[in-house]
Amino acid sequence: MTLCVTYGISRNQAITLSDSLLTTTRKTEDTATFLPSNQYIAHQTPRAVKIHIVSQSESLYAERYDVLCAIAGNVSLGLQSLLHLDAYLKGIKYLWYDHIKLTIEDRIYPFWEMARDQSLEMSFALNDHKGRIHLFELKADEGQFNFYEVEDDNGILLSVIGDRSSDVRAKIMSKVNLLSYQTDISESIHVASASILREEIEDSSSVFIGGVMQGAVLNRHLGEYLVVKGSGYYFRGAKLEDWDTLSYPIMDINTPRYEITRRS
Repeated sequence: MTLCVTYGISRNQAITLSDSLLTTTRKTEDTATFLPSNQYIAHQTPRAVKIHIVSQSESLYAERYDVLCAIAGNVSLGLQSLLHLDAYLKGIKYLWYDHIKLTIEDRIYPFWEMARDQSLEMSFALNDHKGRIHLFELKADEGQFNFYEVEDDNGILLSVIGDRSSDVRAKIMSKVNLLSYQTDISESIHVASASILREEIEDSSSVFIGGVMQGAVLNRHLGEYLVVKGSGYYFRGAKLEDWDTLSYPIMDINTPRYEITRRS
């Protein structure tokens, strides 16, 4: 599986974060302890892309709308459908927020419908024409395809998809409540989400969550990938040696506030 966290940090900003561990399973007749009785882990790699930014073409009359996308479950299926969606939107000069929302569902469904493995979860963050952040989730499996907007929870927009998502969401909300006594709500959401995800990634007992953190940020309508600074510099699941040549913002997970800065 995987673990992805997407959250709004202000009226017009959102962040999506994920681990980078990809697991391939195979069917077997033997009984396993932590998998369904007919499956076993065939291969794992810590270098998987699970976050993608879908973009429109530039318009002469309006800003383009970028969409932050995260994938859990069948990552290959999710990436294929997002590459298709990205190319489709780039062929249209301009769409309003409502049209993009409908297009996301319409363009992903044909890929999912024909897939052998239909286990797929996705989250999406985009701004409407007034600059307000909206989060959406797609949860689909074996003939069930559900696409819906994430409801505001007492001022908090939070989407958690993937392995143990309900438990992880509860842990994040609990930490948000604790931190809200010490700092503002935007920082509380960011620190709680990033730190809980980091704990899950670094937990050696987590079978399907691991690798390194990857992410992207949406400022109003424009999205950017994050360079994550930890034991080194990482970008979309892979370590960077030439990180200083990139113009992307850097999130330092070694700082208590998980600060996001841009090199001057």
